[in-house]
Amino acid sequence: MGNRALIYSANPQSPHLETDLELACRLKSAGKEVVLLRCTGQLKSCLVNPKHNKLICLSCNSKYKNALNAAQMNDFTIVTIPDTAFDYKQPPASFDSVDDLKAFKFNGASLGIPVVSTLVGRLYDHKFDTIKYRKEVNVELKMCIELYLALQLVLNKIKPDEIYFFNGRFSIYYPLKALCISRGIVFYTHERAGVNNKFISRKNTIPHDKQYCLEELNDLWNKADESDRKNLGSKFFSDRRNKVVQSWVSFTTSQKLGLLPIGFDLNKKNIMVFNSTMEEYEGMEDWKNTIYDDDNIGIARIVEAFSANNEYVFYLRVHPNMKFLRNSQMKELEAMALKYKNLYLIRPEDQCDSYALIDNAYKVVTFGSTVGVEATYWNRVSILCGQSFYMNIDACYQPANHKEVVGLLRNDSLLPKDQINAIKYAYWELMKGEYYKKFKQVDLFKMECDGVIIEASKPLQILEKFAKIGLIRNKRGLNNFVTKTKNFLKW
Repeated sequence: MGNRALIYSANPQSPHLETDLELACRLKSAGKEVVLLRCTGQLKSCLVNPKHNKLICLSCNSKYKNALNAAQMNDFTIVTIPDTAFDYKQPPASFDSVDDLKAFKFNGASLGIPVVSTLVGRLYDHKFDTIKYRKEVNVELKMCIELYLALQLVLNKIKPDEIYFFNGRFSIYYPLKALCISRGIVFYTHERAGVNNKFISRKNTIPHDKQYCLEELNDLWNKADESDRKNLGSKFFSDRRNKVVQSWVSFTTSQKLGLLPIGFDLNKKNIMVFNSTMEEYEGMEDWKNTIYDDDNIGIARIVEAFSANNEYVFYLRVHPNMKFLRNSQMKELEAMALKYKNLYLIRPEDQCDSYALIDNAYKVVTFGSTVGVEATYWNRVSILCGQSFYMNIDACYQPANHKEVVGLLRNDSLLPKDQINAIKYAYWELMKGEYYKKFKQVDLFKMECDGVIIEASKPLQILEKFAKIGLIRNKRGLNNFVTKTKNFLKW
């Protein structure tokens, strides 16, 4: 293996920026020649600055400078993305649908896919109107194409032996992943780990590679002490139930302990359905539902199959992360609840206790949510109707088609899966990844180095807040803005 490592750093959000720098320090200490490639304003759109606002760029650069100073990394070789005017065949001015956009390719690279992944996250809608948002699509797609061409120049000049970057599925990263694959360059992607103060790194794949994770899960479990792994895995579930923050925000903090829906009848066969936010994995074909065209269609078909039998009642706990959203997914669920009398919709903001729902469930149905494996741990029959990291370890029932789904729900003699399989998954969540050495995680979105918080200068942070008011699209965006502003004022 060669000695030159390239780290592409284009996300100023913590802890991802700090992970880039953590890796740079480790590689240099190992004797590698390290080159940091970063954006100083060349990207016309990015994860934090889709409209290329100059104030947000200044804040980003300030944070990056302060991070380098705190980590004493000013002697590192840093290059910027070439700001070159490229001549290329322009993409279509608009696309008829999300699927049409996904199919777009440039020089053989499927650049429409990362644009979809980026925009569904930004717009909070897996079926966003590509005509209505054609300007955003055009800007993001052109940026993706121009970045692809610019990165070719970088690779030709630097000739790295290995490359490191965040995630790999968004439009500011996917072009580099595509180039690595086409050129046979070893690459590593990184992400948050299962708990704070740790990060994961994946060789030649993305963090969401289920097969990679399955092999890692089995390897960690087989190497662990038998008593330690069981105790730690069990702690994962008790912590979640007790609303302990692990690697992401707890979605149950606003729920009232033991609260069930009004009119809940213990004499019925109450089936709890926990959905997921469908935009989260949109654009990743490996995560496409293999039973139904999508999760909403799956829920409708399941409920429809029992609509003539009033013995069964379905309670759909809409994912709390969908709070304040009026997107395609939410509208379809609301229409579904009006259509089927045997379906009770528990809205994202509802204070019903998810664990009380599990405890009183006849059976639990999920489409990838962690609740699926939690239900098994809490001794409930859990049926997985989608993709998940905990699939293929016998932690829940995995029907192959709709007929099997219905059969499992009707089977009164069905027993919960062995709790140890759920614990196996939980142990992986807690143990995967590496601890930071150079940096320390203060909370979910704050990192420090030697006691110095990694952030932009205070004046630029304030100006950035004003600039981001223009990015608010809906009540969800407003809520996020208010929350971040309150957290900023606490500091």
